[in-house]
Amino acid sequence: MANIRHPNVGTLVDFNVTLAGLPFLVMEYLPGKDLADILATRPFLAATQVSSIVRQVACALDTAHKLGIVHRDLKPENIMVVPCEGQGDLIKVIDFGISKARRFNHVTSASMVMGTPEFMSPEQAQGRQEEVDSRSDQFALAVISYLLLTGRTPWGVTAPVEILHRVVHSPPLPLTHDATLTPREAVLLRALDHCPQGRDPPARAFRPA
Repeated sequence: MANIRHPNVGTLVDFNVTLAGLPFLVMEYLPGKDLADILATRPFLAATQVSSIVRQVACALDTAHKLGIVHRDLKPENIMVVPCEGQGDLIKVIDFGISKARRFNHVTSASMVMGTPEFMSPEQAQGRQEEVDSRSDQFALAVISYLLLTGRTPWGVTAPVEILHRVVHSPPLPLTHDATLTPREAVLLRALDHCPQGRDPPARAFRPA
């Protein structure tokens, strides 16, 4: 995480171990709320606001991906919305706690399932860690985009086991009956393809789409 320097990524200031042997991180203080807190007060967000959030998150992910780092647990709780006086909200991606880096692949078992069910890609849900890459983060960002636009996830259930089954085996629910969102639905469905090869490869391709 210390290697990722970008305006849309929470900055790691320092890390060390105390005299008692306890490891610690020092991170920048981020005033504001995470997306989960914001969604708790309103059902969904305006499409223009969602576009701004997605653009900034995609920029953060693109920087991480270029360094060979995959977040693997992208979700509303890990996206901070920081008010900036005189300009729009600044988005910060935080908590790379279970991130996967090319140099440290041996840390995670090849069959271990890591992440949050609602935002987990099919390859993550099935423990296919060797296939988890930037396209897995793109899948999670598409689920978040869907949630921000509609107030629900593409899976329509809440039980973790059912969610994982639908992530792996079922197509996403239709986004909306609002015709103005149809072009966005096509982009999201492509990013939610069960097969990683069916998704736009980099986050920077998902952003303008």
